[in-house]
Amino acid sequence: VALDFYPPEETLVVHRLAPIKDESEMGLSVGDKISVKNLLYGLLVPSGNDAAYTLADNYPGGIENFIYSMNQKAKALNMKDTRFQNPSGLDSPNHYSSAKDLSLLARASLDQPIIARIVATSGVNLGNADGSKRYEIKNVNQLLSLLPGTDGVKTGYTDLAGQCLIASVSRSGHRLL
Repeated sequence: VALDFYPPEETLVVHRLAPIKDESEMGLSVGDKISVKNLLYGLLVPSGNDAAYTLADNYPGGIENFIYSMNQKAKALNMKDTRFQNPSGLDSPNHYSSAKDLSLLARASLDQPIIARIVATSGVNLGNADGSKRYEIKNVNQLLSLLPGTDGVKTGYTDLAGQCLIASVSRSGHRLL
């Protein structure tokens, strides 16, 4: 949804932080100015909830419209067992998805070169728009360094879902999700 609207080079402003603070953040502060591309790194490498909310908060119509667009995108991808209620994927009443639907999302996401590059990243040091602040982020997907050919995709954890993983391994021109 973010890439459908924002060019990766566009700079966004952090107006407010995610309502739920936890260890899954990239380290944003209110007032930070940062590119969409770096927010996508912050979202997809360390599961930065602050990055998710910044992308959603700057979207036309704000967070609610971003979530609406997420649900429309899910329908377009034929994700029949998915309903989003927040931009971060954290537990919420009536917020759910299935492994099959998440694999559909992963496959579509990997078709985007910028997303494919980001989810294959073990770690990176990013800067804000004027270079005055750094964000050092690390991926917790241990398969990236342990299993040859692993090129993503995403780990996750919530109290209700437990540990989650969508992995992608590419070898000899074939990809397995």
